[in-house]
Amino acid sequence: MKSDTIAEVRIDELRRLHVKPATAAFPYMYREGIDVHWDEQSKSLHSSIPRQWTYAHWFQHIIWAAEAQGCALTITDATAWTNVDRELKAQLVSAALLRIPESGVR
Repeated sequence: MKSDTIAEVRIDELRRLHVKPATAAFPYMYREGIDVHWDEQSKSLHSSIPRQWTYAHWFQHIIWAAEAQGCALTITDATAWTNVDRELKAQLVSAALLRIPESGVR
């Protein structure tokens, strides 16, 4: 499996969580059918608009989706956090460390 760092984590104006890999691209993510989408313009994976899941759960789901396509994404000290407050950042970092197995529930 290849690996890549996460260049940016952000919440957009529609409240979707975006995870931007530093170099990897996932143009065929839609084929997974798991509510994780590739935005070609921003070069990021993003969630649907959160309803029942927390951002932490969406973050884990996006990371799992990237792994399903053969790429492990990791947070680094250089990861940018846009429209993500300190508390949410801490939750997402913790979620990345927990690595809960994918449940398939959305």
